[in-house]
Amino acid sequence: MIGYQAYATPQAAFVSLYTNAALTTFAKEIATLYVPEITRVDTTACCSDHQSFYEVGYPSVGLVEGGGYTIDPKYHNVGSHFLDFLCFLYFSYLLREFIIIFIFIKFNLYR
Repeated sequence: MIGYQAYATPQAAFVSLYTNAALTTFAKEIATLYVPEITRVDTTACCSDHQSFYEVGYPSVGLVEGGGYTIDPKYHNVGSHFLDFLCFLYFSYLLREFIIIFIFIKFNLYR
């Protein structure tokens, strides 16, 4: 579930496994510049969607919520009242971060 905020300060975690290190560093820099409301952390969590792209040769960046699936009670869970767990402000920060990173990578605006 995207938008579950487990920490007082919103966090975005950059995955270090199955990712392109240079592209990840660039993504962190861009995200920090354009979305200063989120604290960035690193994680060794694995097995997210970015891994499949990495394994077939595409440079990838893994970006997940701080704590990821280990702290999210609704991760891959049908559960009821999804909106009760969603922090819309945090979700808006993450969405803005995903979009700005995508734009920079899509249009080759990274160094």
